[in-house]
Amino acid sequence: MRSIRDRIAEKVQQRSVAAGLSQRSDLFVSDHQPITPRQCKLLIGYAEGMEVPSIKNVENYIQNTYGNKLTAQTASMKSFPESHAVSVVVTLQEPTRSLADASEMVRVSANSYMDPNTDNLWEVVDNGNAKFLVRQSADDISAIVEARKTMRSSRKEAKFSTLKQAAPMLSVGDHVQFLSGQGVVLRGEITSISGNRVTISANKQSHTVDKGAVFGVDERSQKAVKEDKAILEDYWSKAFGDRAYGKKLVR
Repeated sequence: MRSIRDRIAEKVQQRSVAAGLSQRSDLFVSDHQPITPRQCKLLIGYAEGMEVPSIKNVENYIQNTYGNKLTAQTASMKSFPESHAVSVVVTLQEPTRSLADASEMVRVSANSYMDPNTDNLWEVVDNGNAKFLVRQSADDISAIVEARKTMRSSRKEAKFSTLKQAAPMLSVGDHVQFLSGQGVVLRGEITSISGNRVTISANKQSHTVDKGAVFGVDERSQKAVKEDKAILEDYWSKAFGDRAYGKKLVR
């Protein structure tokens, strides 16, 4: 028999859908993990009995909670229904300008310019389709998130440390989705891995980011695929005591 809480949650959900509402009043930030000063991963909790938040729900929640300060990178969203939570990477929402405006600025490095009228620094960003300028910010995204967190000690909240999540097993040669240092979602090929840092070739440029900025593997490298098959072949061969049968199972 369903509880009163479940029945109320169902009614709230039905009325929200009927009214065409995409704002969810039950959402809250239960944890966050910094990636860089401009990027972090949020864990957004929701009430038991409610459906998993949609992309639009999450976008609206971020907009209403942080105004124009943060942008949800919805391609990175992952659901943890057993913990009543979803994770999403958010980035600072920084002003942009046309690359042509750089002609009126002072060049300070290969990819950055200073506006002499405001002393703001602008960085050249390539999203794979076009190049443009993004204003560098002194804000720290973690400070913005912390400032808006509320005390919810009466509720059991999900934490990244307790989630059952499988971090991507990354290998050189993998084709992945990731966030560049400028907060742009890109696809590229891993060229090297050192500790917690990954170097990725994308759009004819090299990007070095934290592993936490990689949120999807589109295609494993041939070497990784062969290693995975070898491990499975060895496992099944030992399980059945038959090497030929083990090879057959992993073809």
